Amino acid sequence: MAAIICYFAAVSAAAEEDNIKNFGNIAAGMLEMLDQDFPGRETGTASADACADWLEGQMNSFGYRVERQPFTMPDGAAGQNLISLKTGNSEKEILLCAHYDSDFATHGADDNGSGVSLVLETAKRLAGKSIPCSVRIIYWSGEEAGMIGSKAYVEQMTAEEQERILCVINVDSIAAGDRRYVHGGIPQEDGSVSGIWLQKLALEISEEYGLGMTTHPGIGGIPAGTRVQGSDQMFFAYRGIPYIYLEASLYSDQDGNDKPHRVQTADSRVEGGQIMHSPWDELEKIRSLFPGRAEEHLAAYSRLVYRLCTGLTPEGQLLEAVEETEAVPETTFSAETASDTAAQTAPITETGLPPVQTEKEERDTATQEEGTEEQKRPIVIWLAAAAACLVFAGGAVAWASLKRRKR
Repeated sequence: MAAIICYFAAVSAAAEEDNIKNFGNIAAGMLEMLDQDFPGRETGTASADACADWLEGQMNSFGYRVERQPFTMPDGAAGQNLISLKTGNSEKEILLCAHYDSDFATHGADDNGSGVSLVLETAKRLAGKSIPCSVRIIYWSGEEAGMIGSKAYVEQMTAEEQERILCVINVDSIAAGDRRYVHGGIPQEDGSVSGIWLQKLALEISEEYGLGMTTHPGIGGIPAGTRVQGSDQMFFAYRGIPYIYLEASLYSDQDGNDKPHRVQTADSRVEGGQIMHSPWDELEKIRSLFPGRAEEHLAAYSRLVYRLCTGLTPEGQLLEAVEETEAVPETTFSAETASDTAAQTAPITETGLPPVQTEKEERDTATQEEGTEEQKRPIVIWLAAAAACLVFAGGAVAWASLKRRKR
């Protein structure tokens, strides 16, 4: 029995170590729960309300207090935003957000369990850390009906609250699309684009860590690289607040659905190219279509968001990374995986996406060769557990021997 207890303790410790080291692991686990336990999270339904309770429980377990902001949908249904604050060394705030409501007829894995799961992972990683800016973490509802929850929040903001916002990081539908986009910038009447400093920093981080982020070329009346509308950054952008909108999708000249020039994938198996708001928006189906893609996207975006939340200063500068021991699994994904030509003429193949098992084997080989202290830590955990088992067993033998002597 002692050996069994020690074994499971070692397994649990090793798993926790893996989650801390590898970005996206925590989010992947959260996404599975959202997909299975809370399908059809339309605002005002029992599923949406149960999901809100679950989200509050998760945030409480990380050490956060949660404030609920009620609002009323156009049809009279009751919605609620969930708001928490990670206090930093400045009152200036990064607003990190994702909507937790979904289309009623789907599991809402991509749209937007993926964004919610990433925000949850980031919240867990930030807990207990000293960071330059405060991070206000918000889970919206009512997005699918026209960003009703975020609109209610913006309309209730005071001038002082708005002044405290340094920028908005909105995460929406990042699990399934062909490309990893970082949208940003607010188009002006004179043709210029303001507020692009955050997008530039994000793309620099992507280049530094090899995360494969890109921008779209400008299509369908949407200026290049921007995306003011379409998700919960919209009403903040209308007030001139800098934003980035993280989205895995495919902006091209291909018409495919009711949103011309914007599909999520060029894979011919997905009619119309759209996974959100369709029967394809279920984690099992996404994984069957694109093995490893959801996990790789979550890892890359998680790395980006964590770096921004821990490095941005109140002046909008990025501090140098300090003691960055966490590592996202290496990826061969790039923005060129789905070219515009391929989008128009042929379905996307999986050759441009990293084979998960192969890369794991490569990382294991590198671990054995490099043998750094960080890489040896799981071995140390196992050795410590084994030593504890031996000590426990030795004590048990000594006690039994002493008992026999007394007889």
